[in-house]
Amino acid sequence: MSVVIQDTFCKSALTKTGIPGADYAINPYTGCAHACVYCYASFMTRFSGHTERWGTWVDLKTNVADVLEEEFCRKTARRRRAASRGAAAAPVQASLSGLGETALPAAIDALAPISILLSSVTDPYQPIEASRGLTRACLEVLAGAEAGMIREVSVLTKSALVARDIDLLQSIPGSEVGFTITTLDDAVARRVEPGASAPSARLEALERLAGRAIPTWVFIAPVLPSVSDSPAALAALMKRAADAGASRIAVDRMNLYPAAVAGFRRVMPPEALADLSAYRSAPRLYADRLRAAVSEAAEGIKVPVRALF
Repeated sequence: MSVVIQDTFCKSALTKTGIPGADYAINPYTGCAHACVYCYASFMTRFSGHTERWGTWVDLKTNVADVLEEEFCRKTARRRRAASRGAAAAPVQASLSGLGETALPAAIDALAPISILLSSVTDPYQPIEASRGLTRACLEVLAGAEAGMIREVSVLTKSALVARDIDLLQSIPGSEVGFTITTLDDAVARRVEPGASAPSARLEALERLAGRAIPTWVFIAPVLPSVSDSPAALAALMKRAADAGASRIAVDRMNLYPAAVAGFRRVMPPEALADLSAYRSAPRLYADRLRAAVSEAAEGIKVPVRALF
């Protein structure tokens, strides 16, 4: 598959996000060559100026690591000023506390460590990362951050390439790596996520990371109708993830965006579309059935399993 690659520049690297557990996201790329047919981020196409189909273009934010370093320099300076103000205010705070007053709010936000997600609307380890290394450059900046600034760096990917950066991930406090895996069947994966590493390769990478004491987890999302939505299919995937070293598993259903439904129909044979039709006609009933399947599949799995729907 041909992919249009374009160099661009960004004004910011850290983007505030409402994703639970993350304060900021870093997206070194716009677009994604994994070309997953169900991808929720395909909406980015209309903001990019591209006319090509999602999955066939990638914009590289070539200066993203430099911008990230500048942002951390500013955060470091604010943090130091806040620490100084906090120390100066300590005697006043002690007096106010004696009077039953609430704590002074100054400096608290600036001193709080932050959590970062790589990435929210792209895959940080899509194929172009192997040669351009924008994600690795960002990790180098994070690894050099002042102690106490970072609470967590969470990577989410469908690529085995993340194992290349074990050295940096080990040096970043609170780092963890999540692997999105929708099926254990490499052939099916080639249909629905043609540019991503095979599920078997992702699990091997997970095992390598876990073996180096880097926390790992698996995101079964989306659960593919007629492919991975049965208790047996889910249990097999969960067991393989746990055996590879995942510390937890999260599960989410497929979002019925028109583009996702059309993409799934385009690549899957007719016999695989029955559950998709049932899901579309009765989404609540399907969700209840899927929730029960997740619960049944999780029995006997040695790590926590959570349904996110």
